[in-house]
Amino acid sequence: MKLSMIAIVALALTGCHASGEQAGWRYGALMAEAGQRFELIGRAGAAQRFELAEFELDELKELFEQDFPHAEPPRESDGVPLQSMLEAMLAGDFPKLKSSLAARDREAFDKAYGAMASSCYGCHVATGHGYLVVSAVPGTQVFGLAPAEAGPSTARPVPRN
Repeated sequence: MKLSMIAIVALALTGCHASGEQAGWRYGALMAEAGQRFELIGRAGAAQRFELAEFELDELKELFEQDFPHAEPPRESDGVPLQSMLEAMLAGDFPKLKSSLAARDREAFDKAYGAMASSCYGCHVATGHGYLVVSAVPGTQVFGLAPAEAGPSTARPVPRN
């Protein structure tokens, strides 16, 4: 059922994306697609399906370059330099991840994937969405729902061994 729901959301987002309707895009819808693609990059890299991971990384880069700059930012982002944060990821995280995939270097991939996850989470925190914790472990769900520590809703999940 979960996989079916992901497929339905992905098809809906792909259909909307293909129509070229950028003016009405909201960050939340684009982030749903970005999260799905980032998770697939991690799963493909962990399975050493590097060509698939490269394809998804290119698609994610298109979102960052073509769609996010035209999207309506979240209300909580007033005063947050979202475009600068996107550009920093495009200049730093994307090339490192792409390079690790081109080299078929699993160790470099794991490190670059973790660094990009950290950048994603940093932006989530800056916009008041710290409860959207991005897993830095390739092959795991991007938003794993491990039990949270007692405290505010933005608490990070308790690590499980």
